[in-house]
Amino acid sequence: MDILISTPCTAVMPTNTHETLTHLAGLLGDSATLIPGCRLPHGTDSAHQDFQDGCGCRIELTGRDNAAWELRRSDAAWYLMPLASPQDGGSDLSGWNSS
Repeated sequence: MDILISTPCTAVMPTNTHETLTHLAGLLGDSATLIPGCRLPHGTDSAHQDFQDGCGCRIELTGRDNAAWELRRSDAAWYLMPLASPQDGGSDLSGWNSS
């Protein structure tokens, strides 16, 4: 354990929402597609504001059962929602808040 504790971390950590979504899409591989939508949140270029409001990008995920999902950040919350399908009319949406 001493060796692990004394070893410095060399991982590059994301600093804002855009970098987090980009890294996560890469980790998820072929099941994820990063959909660009970058914008300056509320007219600023602050990384803190980007974290609170999101950058406008989102990830579309395809599950093992071919269900499509969307992951995005908005209003200081992370949202994971099923994408609308012809079967459900898009009415079954749920949000996940981890702010």
